[in-house]
Formats: sequence, C-alpha cells, structure tokens
Amino acid sequence: MENIFDILSQFRIKYKLDEPLAMHTSVKVGGKAKFFAYVKTKKQLVELLIFLRNNGDIKYQILGNGTNVLASDDGFDGFIICTKKMKRYKVSKNNIFVQAGMGLFEFGKILKNNGLAGLEFLYGIPGTIGGAIVMNAGAFEKNIGDYVDYVLAFCDGQVKKLKQKEMQFAYRKSIAQKKDIVILGAKFNLEFCEKTAIENLQKEYLQKKTISQPYDKLSFGSAFKRCEGKPISKIIDELGLKGLRIGGAEISKKHAGFIINVGGATCQDFLEMIQYIQQKIYDAHGFIPEPEVKLLK
Repeated sequence: MENIFDILSQFRIKYKLDEPLAMHTSVKVGGKAKFFAYVKTKKQLVELLIFLRNNGDIKYQILGNGTNVLASDDGFDGFIICTKKMKRYKVSKNNIFVQAGMGLFEFGKILKNNGLAGLEFLYGIPGTIGGAIVMNAGAFEKNIGDYVDYVLAFCDGQVKKLKQKEMQFAYRKSIAQKKDIVILGAKFNLEFCEKTAIENLQKEYLQKKTISQPYDKLSFGSAFKRCEGKPISKIIDELGLKGLRIGGAEISKKHAGFIINVGGATCQDFLEMIQYIQQKIYDAHGFIPEPEVKLLK
C-alpha cells in the first residue's frame, strides 16, 4: 500500500483520501472511498491500472460522472479512479476520437461546432463517453454503439483498439460488462451536416426528455432495463406505484421508470425500492425486471 503514494506522485495524479461518494454520484448517496484519484491523461490512467492490477489485493473501480451508479452507504474500501478530466478529442474529416471522460453534453456541443451529425439523441444524457460505451447508452431507439468505429481500451494488460464488432454491442450491453476492460476513448464515424440542423435536433431530443422525465430531480436515470412487451415504467404505473416512497427514495410521479432522491435518501432506501418494485412486478406478471443502475460497493 505504501507504494501507492509513490505512483501517484510519480505520475502527478491528484487524489483524496476518504472522499464521500455522495459528492460524485448523480443521486447524491454513498459512503466514503478510501482513495479517490483524478486522472487527466491516458498515460496516468494506464500506469495506475497496471500498478493496481499488479497488486491484486487492492480493489478498484472506474467512475465517470456517476450518473448510472448507486454507491454503497458503507463506502468503498479501495481505489476509485475518476476519469471525468480525460476530455481530449481529435476531429479528422467526418470522424472524431474522444477520450472516455468527456461528458455527453460537452461532446454534443463539439459535434455541433464541427458539423458532425448522428449522435444528437445522446444530448441530454448526463453521462460520459466511457460510461455510455460500457452501457451502450441510447435513446429514441438509437444506441451509441451503432456509430463506433473502434474503442480504445485497456485489457489483458495492454492498450488495444477494439473494433465495433469486437465490442459486442447489444441493448444496454457491451463486452466491457463481461470482461475486465477499461474504456480509454472511442472513435466515431459520423456525417457532415449544417450546424443549425444539428443544434435544432439536439434541442428537440432534450425537450422530449425534460417534458417526460424528472430531469430536475436527483436520479440515476432509468431504474430498469426494458423487456419484451410493455415498458417497465408503464407496468409500474399500472400497479399504482407512482409516488411510493421508502425513506428518501421515491418513484417519480412524472415518470414511473425513475426513482428519485427527495431528500436524505440512502443507498439502502434505493435498494429496498428496487427490490419492492421487482417483487410487485413478479407477483403481477411473473418476471423480475433487471436493474439498469450499477451498484458500487
């Protein structure tokens, strides 16, 4: 453990000790992380990963904007590596490479300014490129993986370029969920378009989200993945669960697919709410919906 500080100093990686994870998750819950490091470059991230993987007794997790994460009330007895300062990008004709920590809002503005179209549907999703790639994020029947040329990743102890097919993208899935892969960045193939047309489409998608979703509330996004048949949110609504509250966690009255923090919620409140909804749906329909949020513990 004493060597950690040498590595952090050697590669000029800023860090904090006993950092509250509630400050780094969109739902504002979570205990303290023993180590919390900010990486700004690919080299910093890779060197830190190599060190941590060579010292298997130190557990670690990658964190971007913390928008699809539920952090344990007990905190994280290990190393949190925050990538949201890794935001470099490079445009080449109708292609753009962007590092994993770039926020999707900022990414959308860069795309608009460069007249690159195709990913407007991502505008308004409050995550990062890395998280979006891992989850194959999407909206309005479109997914980020459809536009990927390759993903730059750290896997099997080295930096690799994984082509779109190798990423095994599916609905809210990628190979990064099944294999020990850390996303460093991604290259996208897009189309040229007028900046005003891109901006108008981004605004249209954002407006649709703000009208239908509790956009101004503390949430981790959609609580459950969709399934065959009715949307999970509609099933929850039909079961009369809108507005149900457990501690500080509430099923949104605006959109039943979201669980929001109405004040003082804990991770346990959210977990109990998820389990309660799962049981109600199982009793009524005979299946258990799969959570979309990832538990950090």
